[in-house]
Amino acid sequence: MGSSLEIALYRHNCNEWIEDNLQEVIHQQELKLGLEHNGIPKVICKLTPQQKEQHADGAYDPTTNTISLDAERIFSFEPGLPRLAMFIETTTNYGNLFDPWGTVQHELGHFYADKVHEEYGSGNWPNRPRY
Repeated sequence: MGSSLEIALYRHNCNEWIEDNLQEVIHQQELKLGLEHNGIPKVICKLTPQQKEQHADGAYDPTTNTISLDAERIFSFEPGLPRLAMFIETTTNYGNLFDPWGTVQHELGHFYADKVHEEYGSGNWPNRPRY
Protein backbone atom coordinates (compact mmCIF):
# COMPACT_ATOMS: atom_id res chain seq x y z
CA MET A 1 0.00 0.00 0.00
CA GLY A 2 1.47 3.35 -1.04
CA SER A 3 1.53 6.49 0.98
CA SER A 4 1.01 10.04 -0.09
CA LEU A 5 2.08 13.40 1.23
CA GLU A 6 -0.37 16.24 1.13
CA ILE A 7 1.12 19.68 1.28
CA ALA A 8 -1.07 22.65 1.96
CA LEU A 9 -0.09 25.82 0.14
CA TYR A 10 -1.29 29.19 1.32
CA ARG A 11 -1.60 32.24 -0.88
CA HIS A 12 -0.62 35.45 0.86
CA ASN A 13 -1.22 39.12 0.54
CA CYS A 14 2.31 40.31 -0.18
CA ASN A 15 2.18 43.41 2.04
CA GLU A 16 0.80 41.39 4.94
CA TRP A 17 3.51 38.75 4.49
CA ILE A 18 6.20 41.46 4.64
CA GLU A 19 4.71 43.02 7.75
CA ASP A 20 4.35 39.63 9.46
CA ASN A 21 7.70 38.09 8.46
CA LEU A 22 10.40 40.55 7.36
CA GLN A 23 11.79 41.20 10.85
CA GLU A 24 11.95 37.45 11.57
CA VAL A 25 13.72 36.70 8.26
CA ILE A 26 16.29 39.39 9.09
CA HIS A 27 16.68 38.12 12.65
CA GLN A 28 17.16 34.49 11.56
CA GLN A 29 19.67 35.51 8.90
CA GLU A 30 21.66 37.57 11.39
CA LEU A 31 21.77 34.66 13.85
CA LYS A 32 22.70 32.06 11.25
CA LEU A 33 25.34 34.15 9.47
CA GLY A 34 26.67 36.06 12.48
CA LEU A 35 26.15 39.44 10.88
CA GLU A 36 24.14 42.53 11.58
CA HIS A 37 22.18 44.21 8.84
CA ASN A 38 22.75 47.93 8.60
CA GLY A 39 19.16 49.07 8.46
CA ILE A 40 16.11 47.54 6.87
CA PRO A 41 15.45 47.71 3.15
CA LYS A 42 12.20 48.94 1.72
CA VAL A 43 10.22 45.98 0.36
CA ILE A 44 7.60 46.45 -2.35
CA CYS A 45 5.23 43.99 -3.96
CA LYS A 46 5.78 44.74 -7.62
CA LEU A 47 8.33 43.67 -10.20
CA THR A 48 9.25 45.70 -13.26
CA PRO A 49 8.31 44.25 -16.67
CA GLN A 50 12.00 43.44 -17.24
CA GLN A 51 12.20 41.53 -13.95
CA LYS A 52 9.07 39.57 -14.86
CA GLU A 53 10.58 38.69 -18.24
CA GLN A 54 13.56 37.24 -16.35
CA HIS A 55 11.11 35.11 -14.29
CA ALA A 56 12.43 36.70 -11.11
CA ASP A 57 10.74 35.98 -7.78
CA GLY A 58 12.38 39.08 -6.37
CA ALA A 59 15.03 41.69 -7.07
CA TYR A 60 17.17 44.19 -5.19
CA ASP A 61 17.78 47.74 -6.40
CA PRO A 62 20.92 49.19 -4.77
CA THR A 63 20.10 52.74 -5.89
CA THR A 64 16.93 52.78 -3.76
CA ASN A 65 17.78 50.00 -1.23
CA THR A 66 14.54 48.32 -2.28
CA ILE A 67 13.62 44.64 -2.51
CA SER A 68 10.83 43.90 -4.99
CA LEU A 69 8.70 40.75 -4.79
CA ASP A 70 6.28 39.27 -7.31
CA ALA A 71 3.00 39.74 -5.45
CA GLU A 72 1.04 37.63 -7.93
CA ARG A 73 2.87 34.39 -7.11
CA ILE A 74 3.56 34.55 -3.37
CA PHE A 75 2.69 31.51 -1.26
CA SER A 76 3.98 29.53 1.68
CA PHE A 77 3.77 25.99 2.93
CA GLU A 78 1.74 24.65 5.78
CA PRO A 79 3.45 25.86 8.97
CA GLY A 80 6.10 23.48 10.28
CA LEU A 81 6.91 21.80 6.96
CA PRO A 82 10.39 22.07 5.47
CA ARG A 83 10.82 24.76 2.87
CA LEU A 84 10.65 22.77 -0.35
CA ALA A 85 9.66 25.60 -2.68
CA MET A 86 12.33 25.06 -5.31
CA PHE A 87 11.64 21.32 -5.46
CA ILE A 88 7.91 21.83 -5.77
CA GLU A 89 8.24 24.67 -8.26
CA THR A 90 10.44 22.63 -10.58
CA THR A 91 8.88 19.17 -10.25
CA THR A 92 5.12 19.66 -10.00
CA ASN A 93 2.36 21.50 -11.73
CA TYR A 94 2.00 24.16 -9.04
CA GLY A 95 3.62 26.33 -11.68
CA ASN A 96 5.25 29.62 -10.97
CA LEU A 97 4.49 29.98 -7.28
CA PHE A 98 7.26 30.81 -4.85
CA ASP A 99 7.87 30.89 -1.12
CA PRO A 100 8.97 34.44 -0.23
CA TRP A 101 11.11 33.37 2.77
CA GLY A 102 14.02 32.13 0.63
CA THR A 103 13.65 34.93 -1.89
CA VAL A 104 13.79 37.59 0.82
CA GLN A 105 16.84 35.88 2.37
CA HIS A 106 18.57 35.96 -1.02
CA GLU A 107 17.72 39.61 -1.68
CA LEU A 108 18.84 40.54 1.85
CA GLY A 109 22.25 39.17 0.87
CA HIS A 110 22.39 41.78 -1.90
CA PHE A 111 21.23 44.45 0.57
CA TYR A 112 23.94 43.48 3.07
CA ALA A 113 26.69 43.48 0.41
CA ASP A 114 25.45 46.85 -0.85
CA LYS A 115 25.55 48.38 2.64
CA VAL A 116 29.09 47.06 3.33
CA HIS A 117 30.23 48.39 -0.06
CA GLU A 118 28.76 51.81 0.77
CA GLU A 119 30.35 51.84 4.25
CA TYR A 120 33.76 51.44 2.63
CA GLY A 121 33.07 54.42 0.37
CA SER A 122 32.68 52.40 -2.81
CA GLY A 123 29.10 53.36 -3.62
CA ASN A 124 26.31 50.99 -4.53
CA TRP A 125 26.85 47.28 -5.05
CA PRO A 126 26.62 46.16 -7.66
CA ASN A 127 27.35 49.47 -9.30
CA ARG A 128 25.77 48.46 -12.58
CA PRO A 129 22.07 48.22 -13.45
CA ARG A 130 20.65 44.69 -13.72
CA TYR A 131 17.26 45.49 -15.21
